[in-house]
This record gives sequence, structure tokens and C-alpha cells, in this order.
Amino acid sequence: MRGGGRTRFGVLLRSDEPVDCTPSDVAFLRDEIGLRCVIDVRGEAEHSPGLGHPLAEAGIEHLALDLTDIGVTPEEQQRVRELVDSQDESAALRWMTDRYLNRLDASGSRIVEILGHLVGGRVPALVHCVGGKDRAGLAVAMLLAAADVENSAIVADYALTEERMEALL
Repeated sequence: MRGGGRTRFGVLLRSDEPVDCTPSDVAFLRDEIGLRCVIDVRGEAEHSPGLGHPLAEAGIEHLALDLTDIGVTPEEQQRVRELVDSQDESAALRWMTDRYLNRLDASGSRIVEILGHLVGGRVPALVHCVGGKDRAGLAVAMLLAAADVENSAIVADYALTEERMEALL
């Protein structure tokens, strides 16, 4: 943290969709970490029909706060393909930066709502989307920034996602 402070370990967790949690995973999160709240930032259309949420089934509070307002249009999908094909990293970076800023504009009030749940004592909490990267990553980055965590630590936390994305794909 800026000024030399430290955040408490295990208060705010970020994850991909936790539908594959085993009973031992659930027990660890509930009994060892003390998980009190799961904040699901996926949209309704992304929920797997017929699959329960193992953490909610274990009695852990489950909040659905949809952060999917910024859908990818066909034009944006085409632009991504063009950027990938051209291997223009600076253009890809600009596009992603614009996309994240647009997502913040559209979802800022719900990120504040998440902060309200955390400040209200629903911690430890786990924030998740499908992959744990874009929506959950952005929400957690903003929450860490609100807690005055240094930018380098926020970037390092977000970068951990890349190490795990290959396993998801």
C-alpha cells in the first residue's frame, strides 16, 4: 500500500467461474479462508443451465451483480481479428485500453455497489466472472485502488491471470 501499509491477506479473492469446485475446495474456502460472500459479475446468459453454484449450495452468500454492459459488437470482433492478424501490439493496447475505460464508465456504479458489500462486512469475498480476468479483474483492480494499494501491486495481481488463462483455454 502507499505509505507502507498492508492489506489483509485473503479478504478479497478473484476467480474464474467456480462451478468445478470440489467438496474439499468448498470446505477450504468456507472453513479455512472463512469465505462469506461470492460476487458473481457474469450476465444471466452466461450461467450454466442445470449447474448449481457449489459455494452458494454450501451456504455462502451469493450476489449477482452483472458487469456485462459492454458487449462485443460484430464490428469490434472484426477489429480484434484485424489487430491479431496485423500483430500491431500498440493498436491492440489502445483498443483494449479504450474497451476497459468504456467498461468502467458503464459499470462503475456496480463496482461501487461491490465495495459497499465489502465495507458492510461481507468479507472475505470472492469476485468471479467466467475467466476471472476482464470483469472480475477490472472490479478487483478498482477495489484495490480504492484501498490505496500501489499500482505496481495491482498490475502484478492482474498479471497473475495470464499465467492461469492457458489452463482455461
